[in-house]
Amino acid sequence: MTPDNGPDMKAIPTKDQSAVILVKGRWRLRVPVAEYPAWVNLYRRLRDREGGRFARFYTQSVEAMEAAAKALGIAVPVPKQAGGKI
Repeated sequence: MTPDNGPDMKAIPTKDQSAVILVKGRWRLRVPVAEYPAWVNLYRRLRDREGGRFARFYTQSVEAMEAAAKALGIAVPVPKQAGGKI
């Protein structure tokens, strides 16, 4: 369990490796592999916004998501800073 953040997120590849299921407590989301890099980058932006003010809420989630991407061989390039807001 992450302090101030409830249960840790788990990123679980489906058996057929066509998707990743994100699980955090009772919340679940099935993300198709084709869309997965966009979700990882969303969570990276949430973690890094406002100078990292919210990192404690998102760091563990990003790490779990990146580990699942690596296990499935999904490339998740780090986007260039757009300078905009989420």
